[in-house]
Amino acid sequence: MRASATRRTIWISMVEVTSQQALFDRLQSNLLPILAQQLAILSDRLDPSALQKEPSSKLKCILELQAALEITLDQIATTLTTIVERNRTQSARGQRTNDQHNTELIRVDGLENYLTGRMFVRMRRVFEESDELIQQLRLSKKQCNHRFDVASIRERLVLNSSSAQGELKRTIKWFTGSQLDRVQDHWPSKLRRIDQILHDLLIRTQVSSNRKQEDRLTGTAEQSSVSPLGDPAIQLVKSLIPVIKLSKLFFKSFSQRGINRKRLISFTPMSFEKLEQVASAAGDFVGNLSEIQQLLTHETSLRRSSYFLIAKTKSLQLRLGSAYCCTVSYFVPLIPDTDGFPTQNLFKAWYEDWYTAFKLTTQNFIKTIKIAC
Repeated sequence: MRASATRRTIWISMVEVTSQQALFDRLQSNLLPILAQQLAILSDRLDPSALQKEPSSKLKCILELQAALEITLDQIATTLTTIVERNRTQSARGQRTNDQHNTELIRVDGLENYLTGRMFVRMRRVFEESDELIQQLRLSKKQCNHRFDVASIRERLVLNSSSAQGELKRTIKWFTGSQLDRVQDHWPSKLRRIDQILHDLLIRTQVSSNRKQEDRLTGTAEQSSVSPLGDPAIQLVKSLIPVIKLSKLFFKSFSQRGINRKRLISFTPMSFEKLEQVASAAGDFVGNLSEIQQLLTHETSLRRSSYFLIAKTKSLQLRLGSAYCCTVSYFVPLIPDTDGFPTQNLFKAWYEDWYTAFKLTTQNFIKTIKIAC
């Protein structure tokens, strides 16, 4: 116990005299890869069949590995705390230029979110499942008050271990990415949600149309697990679909097939607030779209919801419009020309055409709301 405390004191002293960039480098190239390796070994060692063959020696190895993991996690936490505190101090003193300040804010904020908000949570679950597995195999002196299926515990352990390793990989990637990479870090899950909403609305529209056609031909319609939409809702969904598709097109334009096909420089002169506007654009869009979907598919009287639908549509238009302005003003000017071809001008024209179409479709949707409701 005393040796562990001494080690921690030495580590804290060493961290305090290390430069900020060196701390970033240590996390990226040393501590996080070591943690990933230790985690993979722990998951492998906790195989129930292997544990039961040589329980004493295997358990000793696991306990030693867990102790090493705790040391690594403590070093990561200490390093992260130092980075965050230094960043806040330098921000308060105004010791950076605007460009450096904004880049560092995004970098540190993302790092803290990855480690504290995600990876540490997963690691805690790994330790909990490890302890539970050892107890269920009766290899611990602790008395287990309830019985669980060992296979299910092992399955959860592997899942949480895999998730933790995934968070580690994403954290390491965060160090090396440009601002454009970082602002769209959470977009993949949001884009999947947009696809789900679009699919749901298309299915409901198709089911509703088929049911009406069957009613006209036979006087009866087959039952479906999907609730059909009324005429006003069908009109609204058909008008909403172009808005959704254009929005998806905007988010996908940031991919490596779009403006990020050539790695852009690490940072732009954007303020932190503007970077956050772009980063949160997909989440904001999904939030507004989900509420619109709920009203269209579950509300019995759309007439009472017309004001709310229009408000959500305007919010959706405003948020995505802000992201568009930031993209054209800050990211597009960073795009290099290709073999003398004016690539930057091409993308600028594309975004302008996109925004014209997006404004038109949202305005049409608002008009449809006023007519249908």
